[in-house]
Amino acid sequence: MFIILICLAGSGVALLLFALIKQRDTKNTDQKLDKLDNSLKEAENIIFELDDLSNSVRKEIDEKYQEMLQLYSILDEKKNESIAEKTQAEYKKINKNLRPVSEKASKIKSLYDQGYTVSKIAQLLKIGQGEVNLTLNLNRERSGV
Repeated sequence: MFIILICLAGSGVALLLFALIKQRDTKNTDQKLDKLDNSLKEAENIIFELDDLSNSVRKEIDEKYQEMLQLYSILDEKKNESIAEKTQAEYKKINKNLRPVSEKASKIKSLYDQGYTVSKIAQLLKIGQGEVNLTLNLNRERSGV
């Protein structure tokens, strides 16, 4: 009987130890789950903060992109204005250079129409006979004669 009592006591002690170990494991598991849950909450908060940050960065990039497009538009307008100004200046320069030629050409034509020879026209206007001939030929081509 004593042996049975010792066996029962040993079994009771073993059951008690098993229960304590099991309770300790449950506490460790609960603590680990709590830590894991806290870590997940922190990760979610970080993700939300990063999402807010990326949205603000994206918005700022979009604003800068719109500003850049406006600047390109202004630069393009300035470039077109500059080209127009240069073209107009070149046109004026060409017209200034053409006016004396056209005055000279009208004098040559007028003298030729009055019966002057090419050599006499060249002598009167102090230009070469080749220039007189060229001007007369160009004048004939323009008038279709």
